[in-house]
Amino acid sequence: MSPQETVIEITDVEHTYGRATTALAGVNLRIGRGEFVAVIGRNGSGKTTLAKHFNGLLRPTNPGGTVRLHSRDGTATDTRGARLHHLAATVGYVFQNPDRQIFHDTCREELAYGPLNLGADPEASAKR
Repeated sequence: MSPQETVIEITDVEHTYGRATTALAGVNLRIGRGEFVAVIGRNGSGKTTLAKHFNGLLRPTNPGGTVRLHSRDGTATDTRGARLHHLAATVGYVFQNPDRQIFHDTCREELAYGPLNLGADPEASAKR
């Protein structure tokens, strides 16, 4: 089997909340296109913290830690320097509790929220 194209690459990532709570320490991970990855562990083991690094909701707290997203054209984006709205066009995040994710009154409004915030035309969005 040939190696798969890398889509997410994490190198030496650490994340500390405040001064005392270390959630990630020296994490290295490579995810290939088409792979299904399960992140499992006990409560408080850093699963959500890790996942939030994939789309820039969190950034490594250590200077040497990197999270890179690789696009189909081969370019890599370091999430540390990227803007959230650019990352949101590439990486989606589904919250564990839907009550924290769904916040509009109708499905139409909910479905239009993301594209409109990324600059989609309101008329085109309504038609879709």
